[in-house]
Amino acid sequence: MLDQYDNDGPEEEEDGKDESFINHSSVSIEESLLPALFCTAAAEGDVRQMADFLEQFPEFCVNSVDYDFRSAAHVAAAEGQLRSIQFLYQYSYSRKQDLSWIYREDRWGFTSIEEAFRYGHYEVANYLIECVRNGEKVNTTDIARRRSSTIKPVLASMNQWRKVLRFATLASENEAELINGLLASGVFSPLELYADYDGRSPMHFAAANGNLDVIKVLLRYGYDGKTHKDRWGNCALDEARRKKFAEIVDLLNDDIV
Repeated sequence: MLDQYDNDGPEEEEDGKDESFINHSSVSIEESLLPALFCTAAAEGDVRQMADFLEQFPEFCVNSVDYDFRSAAHVAAAEGQLRSIQFLYQYSYSRKQDLSWIYREDRWGFTSIEEAFRYGHYEVANYLIECVRNGEKVNTTDIARRRSSTIKPVLASMNQWRKVLRFATLASENEAELINGLLASGVFSPLELYADYDGRSPMHFAAANGNLDVIKVLLRYGYDGKTHKDRWGNCALDEARRKKFAEIVDLLNDDIV
């Protein structure tokens, strides 16, 4: 009697649908893991595996990011994997792609150049800077224009304030070499003031903390903040005078005159 309810046809068809769904899902999951897998290969300096990924998934972009918005360049730079960085550059250049991945910021606002400097991988940092200077396919103005046109105004404002605070911190902590790298690569622009809510610029913070090396870097790049006054009417020179940092006073006086 129960035999009349047996119907292998629909069950087989349903099984086929399930199998198809599983296969489709597994491909989607695999592809969704690609940024993390690619970053892992970059962190280990496994350029062969990186090349295999790009060959197997031609639509995959080298500037793809993980859940923390970190690209392969971020993790490779943090681990000091020069070979991975060289591979990313050569791959981008061979396909006439720009180098916008060098400027990409993670969720904390760090670029790959900053990561290299932070962890003391100066060879990697300098290589990235040279990539930008060579700049066959890079135009920082175009990159800035693309950013401003694609990022929503509120997010753009948040990113700008994050840069302001980041620059102020670096200037206060005498991170002259890192500031030099960020200015050289275009991550920071000497034409922008980066003043905080009190009108205090990186030049103010460097002068107030006696960080002569930072002052020299800022002046070398023509940073336009020497005479800028904060909300209390003080410029960087006033800060140096107040703290009696004679070398900075002399340097700023000579430059202003």
